Amino acid sequence: VQENVSGYGSLLPVHRYDLVVYYVAFGADGVTPSLFRRRLVLGALGAAEELVSGVESMQGVLGAANANFPRNSDQPTSYVTGDVVQTGNGWPVTGLDADQRWRSVVSARIGLLMRSQQDGSDQETGLSYNVAGTNAAPAATDRRLRYVYETQVSFRNRSRG
Repeated sequence: VQENVSGYGSLLPVHRYDLVVYYVAFGADGVTPSLFRRRLVLGALGAAEELVSGVESMQGVLGAANANFPRNSDQPTSYVTGDVVQTGNGWPVTGLDADQRWRSVVSARIGLLMRSQQDGSDQETGLSYNVAGTNAAPAATDRRLRYVYETQVSFRNRSRG
């Protein structure tokens, strides 16, 4: 969106941000876990929107760069949860306050554990899955097929080039 903002010229790009909450809950049938989203509209959460059924787990971790190596300051050296960034318990570098730790976050890795709608195996699986660093272990008697999808996103203001 290009708008005329007083003192900044007629072609100043103005970016509008949408705040969206994503979460996993039971779907419309009350049985199948699904991925939902809710938008923040005028300071209140909007209606829940079911996006994808069969999402059993959604996990995320934050990629932290080591501030001691400025040449690689946009590349994560470790992945931690948000509570580690906030509290510093388990943070890889000592002596940083919460603001410095949050400024060291350069990316996010997000994982989804998807499951089939019906049983897909004639045997009990008893498998566990690593979803963005979190262990997910469905019931051993469950015969649904599962697959983990993960992606990593770099925060735009921290990327080179």
